[in-house]
Amino acid sequence: MLTFASAALFLPLLAPGLTGAPGPARAAAPVRAAVAETAVLALGDMPELAGTALASFEIERPVCKKSGEIFGSVSFLGATSRAMLHPVSTGIDGDGSGWVLAIEASSARLSDLVPPLKSTVAGDLKLRRTAVLLATGNSRVDEATMSPDVAAFYSPYFRSARLMLEVAGGVNVLTRMEAGSGSPLGVALGMLGIETDGVLLQGTILKDASFSELREAHKNESLRERLEESMELRAYLPAVNLGGLPDSFVTGETSLIVGGKPSVGLSFRLVANGGDARRSQSFECRVDVAEARPGVTEVQVLGTALGTWRDALGIRGLHLESPRLLLEVDTAQRIGFGLRGGLAIGARNMALSAKLQLHAVTGAPVGGFFEGRLDSIGSADLVAFVSALGAARGKQPLPACTLPDFELRDLYLKIAPTEGDSDLGTSEGFALRGELHALGRKLAFVDGAISMGGLVPDLTLIGACSDVDLGAVSLKDASVDVRLGATLDQHFRLKGATKLLALSRTVDVNCSLTNLVIDTSEEFKGVYSTAYHLSSPSQGRPAWRVAATVENQLSRTLSEQVSGKARAWAEETERDFARAQRDLDDAKAQVRQLDGSIEAEKKKVLARRDRQGSALRSAQAEVQKLTGEMDKVRATILGNRKTRKAKVDRKKSAADSARKAWQQAISDRKKAPLQKRPKLKIIEAAKFADYQGKLAAWKTSNAGYQALLRVPIEADPRMVALLTAREAATGTLKGAEKMTEVWPIETDPKVAALIAARETALGALNVAKGSVFLGGKAVVGAGKITSWIAKHNGDLFMLDSASFEAELAGYLAGNSVQLDAKARFLGDTKTFRLRVSAGLLKDGALATALWNHLKKELEN
Repeated sequence: MLTFASAALFLPLLAPGLTGAPGPARAAAPVRAAVAETAVLALGDMPELAGTALASFEIERPVCKKSGEIFGSVSFLGATSRAMLHPVSTGIDGDGSGWVLAIEASSARLSDLVPPLKSTVAGDLKLRRTAVLLATGNSRVDEATMSPDVAAFYSPYFRSARLMLEVAGGVNVLTRMEAGSGSPLGVALGMLGIETDGVLLQGTILKDASFSELREAHKNESLRERLEESMELRAYLPAVNLGGLPDSFVTGETSLIVGGKPSVGLSFRLVANGGDARRSQSFECRVDVAEARPGVTEVQVLGTALGTWRDALGIRGLHLESPRLLLEVDTAQRIGFGLRGGLAIGARNMALSAKLQLHAVTGAPVGGFFEGRLDSIGSADLVAFVSALGAARGKQPLPACTLPDFELRDLYLKIAPTEGDSDLGTSEGFALRGELHALGRKLAFVDGAISMGGLVPDLTLIGACSDVDLGAVSLKDASVDVRLGATLDQHFRLKGATKLLALSRTVDVNCSLTNLVIDTSEEFKGVYSTAYHLSSPSQGRPAWRVAATVENQLSRTLSEQVSGKARAWAEETERDFARAQRDLDDAKAQVRQLDGSIEAEKKKVLARRDRQGSALRSAQAEVQKLTGEMDKVRATILGNRKTRKAKVDRKKSAADSARKAWQQAISDRKKAPLQKRPKLKIIEAAKFADYQGKLAAWKTSNAGYQALLRVPIEADPRMVALLTAREAATGTLKGAEKMTEVWPIETDPKVAALIAARETALGALNVAKGSVFLGGKAVVGAGKITSWIAKHNGDLFMLDSASFEAELAGYLAGNSVQLDAKARFLGDTKTFRLRVSAGLLKDGALATALWNHLKKELEN
């Protein structure tokens, strides 16, 4: 066996230029000599192969070729198999070195090499000739860079095809395979019209792993996941041949990909020829064979494409974004054709899908339809979509929309083949349905159609509404009709029953971008009719205004009513003037009589008040006299008390002096010598006796004075007599004061009653004067009417026009409105403006309002 040391000597020579060793021309002889010395070459002992997918193999009877390749045999899957070890360049730029061990295997099925694929579509693939390639790294080698010996080894696999070998580090396979006629893959290929006879299949099975790890993958979850991620075998098959496809569809080369999921995928290119490059579309198609089962007679082909398929399937204006097609093929090659894609509707994108039957030659749809849904779309996007459809048919674009902005929610769009669809009710093939939202509310579920019959495309939406609340106007059992088309044909109309003004009627509400408008009319009591124009801003909560015009066809009746009121007023005015003159004379006489009565009553009140004043003055003088006498007696008593107090004070002063003299005698005695004290004792006793006598005199006098002070002055008999007399005089004075009247003479009850009666009479007099004054002006107007009637035999009043404008809510609530009128009265044309009650207008009383205004002019 070749040892590690001997392998280290010749291994660099097998990869000349990679390790700095001599090239193959100079190293061939030593290598061949080294290999010839051993019967077994253990690859795991070689430093460059240790730890790689090749390390577990031993090459028996190795033979080294001139270019450095080693041929021999290895033990593989329980048999001895031919093998070749050859160097390769690795890396993106080919600047690395690596090795590939190619082993010829005798496996009959792919699952013999890859146990996890057992009982799968991929595992059932039949293998005619197989080589398992174990590589140390990623490498790509073509025939131009292969030595003749390496090319000779691989050429039976590639046959006449260009020899191109691609390997990844790990386990790879190179084989000629076929799909059995009874296998799911064989059934699928047969349905696609593909013949397989030893097709070349190559690729990677398990990256960065050895063959022994591959064999254990079905037992190891981590290895199984790596197998699913890395396994990819590819084969190139003849073109798909589907006899059921229209002649306008062309297929290209087919690829077969075997994955580790396990799955087998088929892919090919399908081109739908639309007549020119802009309308043709190329699809990358894939058939997932993994879902097929024995006995299944249908297979699905999914095709995807990027970009936009313009006028898809020849339907003008149908531009599909990123289209996807689905072919359902059965064993008789009958094809079901499905198509999906995005359709631009203005700035929105709708997903469309269809299941169609195609014309055998042109590929145009002859059955089925497209349908799609969108959560919502605005009117601007819808206008852009309709205009785009029209442009594809050579139509003029829709003009600027003057209708309210609206939105269709839960939009459903249906596009039939070019011949139309009776279910849609349109031959053009475009219809839609959705929930219409406008004017700040949900209005109705509507059905719509897009027509291309005129110069401009046309979109109509029609639906039935529930009750519609438009502020002061409410519609019952309403319907909506929207049309986008030529300028004169555009409308957005609500129709329904409403209780409006005086009557219930059905009205049309015409909606524009800025306004809601209702035009209607009604007749009032057979007197006159009025045309109404109601309008409201279309944005926000409706705020209706009403403009009304009195129509002339009934104005004759109105004029006769006003004329009749004028004649009646003239007669009544003359009667009232005569009555007012009589009332004025009576009022003057009444006022004169009351003036005399008031003067007489005032004189009586003045005489009575003179008598009351004399008695009051006498009582006041008596009270004043007695008060003066009492003041004199009080002064006398106070003077006597003052004199008495002075005497008491003198006696107290004498007693105080005697006490001081006695106290001095005591002091002198105590200070004198003993021999003089007896004499001074006698003097002391005399001083004490004098003090006692004067103290007793003061106490007696003071006791009498204090007794006098305790007697009130008013208790003096003189004061008692005077107080009694003054109280009697005061009572007399109060009685006189009460009897004396000091309030104004006009407040005397009798005088006041007469004055009040005079005021009432004066009020009546002023009223009578005003009536006569006003009646004088009115009677002039009445004279004009009487004179006009005598000269012209009627035709006092002729109404030319009358109209008003107001807020509808206020008008319906009975608020007054401003009426502008133009009429001929007494031969003069008059234009006037007056406030009239809405209720008055509804009651047919416009004649009364007009006459009241004219009467004010006559009376003033």
